[in-house]
Amino acid sequence: FNKDKNKVVIVVGANVEGGVNRWKGPSEWSTEKLSIQNKKKYAQLHGYDIVVKDYTKAKKYSDDHREGWQKFDLIKQVMDEYSSGDWFWYLDLHTLIMEPDVRIEDLVFEELNSLMVRNLASFNPNGLVTDIPYTSPDDPVNLILSQDCGGFNLHSFLIKKTSWTMLLFDTLFDPVIYLKEHKKWTNGEKHALEYYYDKFAWIRSHIGFIPSKLISALAKDACPQLKYPDQKFFYNETTRDFLVDMEGCEFNRNCFDEMQYYMSISENLHKSWISKLL
Repeated sequence: FNKDKNKVVIVVGANVEGGVNRWKGPSEWSTEKLSIQNKKKYAQLHGYDIVVKDYTKAKKYSDDHREGWQKFDLIKQVMDEYSSGDWFWYLDLHTLIMEPDVRIEDLVFEELNSLMVRNLASFNPNGLVTDIPYTSPDDPVNLILSQDCGGFNLHSFLIKKTSWTMLLFDTLFDPVIYLKEHKKWTNGEKHALEYYYDKFAWIRSHIGFIPSKLISALAKDACPQLKYPDQKFFYNETTRDFLVDMEGCEFNRNCFDEMQYYMSISENLHKSWISKLL
């Protein structure tokens, strides 16, 4: 990343028009509003471009649910307006930036070589390929993401505009493989990306993994069947984790309540010491 040449663009996927698979209720509208405001304030504070993209009306294929298959489509649309070499930070609605004073360049890019691993040898919850045959570890990293208890986390990740990225987008939606595998890809692009990572060295060689707590610390109930008791995925206010990911809050949890809960924590953490005495 070259701060003098490259931009960081925040991309937020939203159901602006009122829901995809069902109509949004008042709490969903409120959750969306709070989430977008949080990210717009962060972008304004640090001078980042931010683009809030609505999930498109047209499905990629006739049996798609758009929530599972929109991330890379939205990013590609935004990339068309920017230069090669720029980085795009995708954020889901159910994420909240907890430490707004921290720049993403300082958090990720400044320490990338020491933070990032290039394979899954140390952590591989879904049993994917761990070696990188016929590729060089010197290949540039174009996609930076984390893993949690469910595997690849696509709720907060960074991707660079390159020719490799454009080819990745085309590959993810290859109609022949899609028709063969899509019923196994219950989590849409996440499972598709894991599938291609497992199969193709040219994809593996340009992906880097950073700790989950760095850019996508999970809310406390996001992994109810967690097999890893050391809490390395979960948000902790004492360690001032940068972002909280309320993964799965739309299923049997209350996204609005969780959003308010973590917003109150963030606000309290950033009060002046004088305000805390009052």
